[in-house]
Amino acid sequence: MIQKVWTPNPGPQTFFLSTPIREVMYGGAAGGGKSEALVALALRWVDNKNHRAIILRRTRPQLQETIDRTVDLYSELYPDAFWREARLRWEFPSGAIIAMGHAEQERDILNYKSFQHNLIIFDELTSFTEYQYKFMFSRNRTADPTLPLLIRSGTNPGDIGHEWVFKRFILSREPYKPYTEVMKLKSPKGTPIEIAMQKQYVPATVFDNPRLADRDGYIAGMADMGEDMMNAMLYGRWDIFEGQFFKQLPERVPPGLKSPNHFTIRCMDYGYVDPSAIYWLVVYPELRKIDLVGELYVSELAVPDLARMALRREARLQAEYGVKPPAIRVADPSMFKTEATSAQSVNTLLGKHGLWHDKANNDRAAGWAMLRALLSDGTLRAWEGMTPQLYLTMPTLQYDPKNPDDIKAGGKDHTADSLRYGALSYFEYGSPMEMKQHLNPEIQDTVFPRLIKRLEGKARGGDVFGLDGFDF
Repeated sequence: MIQKVWTPNPGPQTFFLSTPIREVMYGGAAGGGKSEALVALALRWVDNKNHRAIILRRTRPQLQETIDRTVDLYSELYPDAFWREARLRWEFPSGAIIAMGHAEQERDILNYKSFQHNLIIFDELTSFTEYQYKFMFSRNRTADPTLPLLIRSGTNPGDIGHEWVFKRFILSREPYKPYTEVMKLKSPKGTPIEIAMQKQYVPATVFDNPRLADRDGYIAGMADMGEDMMNAMLYGRWDIFEGQFFKQLPERVPPGLKSPNHFTIRCMDYGYVDPSAIYWLVVYPELRKIDLVGELYVSELAVPDLARMALRREARLQAEYGVKPPAIRVADPSMFKTEATSAQSVNTLLGKHGLWHDKANNDRAAGWAMLRALLSDGTLRAWEGMTPQLYLTMPTLQYDPKNPDDIKAGGKDHTADSLRYGALSYFEYGSPMEMKQHLNPEIQDTVFPRLIKRLEGKARGGDVFGLDGFDF
């Protein structure tokens, strides 16, 4: 039975409900009282007729969980409030409204473009895209100066939004400390304007929630679900979480060639709205090591500008470190497609500006297997400070629950896709001398069985780096 007067737990939950900072994310671990706090927060201004709040979940079934929570709490605290199922909102005697919403497809968030809310709440923020989250800032407004404008959220690590949430609230930030970012704009007349935006992260775990029934049993159950689940759900670790596809990343090594005897691979995954990701890999046959020495990660860049930027990056690697020009160049197979109205593929257009590639093998299972093998035995390394996006995006990728050999759709997989092409090109070609301009499709179809044979050989003490023992 819910108490007549609901009171927050002492500690993080009380702090979260009282902080005046406009943008606050709460939680990070399971059982910390996130959803309860978010549902209760929406009630804070219901005596004001102008109060408009909305609580968002990604899907309608998930939203039903939130609605059920409000039915219990709101009905107990405000018997005169009405739940309007057809409109998915609570209406209070004062005239205040607390709405419920969901946006399963990314553009579904546009359904709320005609509304305004002084309080916007995202439950399980990592299930939303960054676009959906940022769009709702345009709906965060009110004509009532007594109502604060607030964006609140709660979440656990993982899911498709892990990377952007981590960067926005966790990376290089201390818990509880407000951080101010100044946005520099111009008025329609050209007058410079500076607007300060503040954000804050309030961590909470099950250990901060004494109200949870059989808390010890709950803790024991999570601890028994495996180390990854325990780190993420029990302790709120953002670097390790259940379903993580890459549990190892390249070891960081100081920049600089480790041997003059090397050759270079350039690999590319193309995008315009989505980022293009280009990597340069230096292969040391004698050392049996591969170093990631350069990265280009850009979006909304015209083809000529993309080519020029990549070639400048390449020239800098050659001038500053002596990295040889790429001997193997492979790219996203979709770059080679032509539209019915044009015979020009993206690869052709890039080639006209000096950035040409061969079509990469798109065997996803083989590519992921090869890439993880190179990571697991320390063959693939990265020059310190040269591949920042790799370390931000690859840890956030998750298994596809329907196909554990592949990555779950919707994540920032552009860096991983690019490296997959590069790793598999080395397996296929072996060296620049053996590179084939156009692989026979029948040969490509055998890549995965041959790679599995190689990995099985590694498990018996073989060498995943070398290519001896394979027939091409």
